Amino acid sequence: MADVSFFSVIDPRKENVFILVVACVLVGVSVYAACRVVVWLLAKAFAISSAAQKRVAISVTVAVTFLVLMQSIGQLGPRDILAVVPLALVAYFYMAYASKARNQDFGTRA
Repeated sequence: MADVSFFSVIDPRKENVFILVVACVLVGVSVYAACRVVVWLLAKAFAISSAAQKRVAISVTVAVTFLVLMQSIGQLGPRDILAVVPLALVAYFYMAYASKARNQDFGTRA
């Protein structure tokens, strides 16, 4: 609801850069919230850990937000879509690897 009211009030061609950054953050937060709900519903059907849910939501949020912002400035093309999907997958697996490495480091030091 905050998105609708915010974007109905501003005109991106006339606003300063700070307002545009706030708009980008608002889009990202909204997409993240929607992804968390969808992943939470999927986790009920499949056994997905809480950490994996967060990783999936973050990866999808980054990809979708990037695509939406690129489309909003008229720069989205098929090559962008083909590039974002593998990058989102790499980001997910990197977060999973970093999470496991961090948990092992804390486990061995204790």
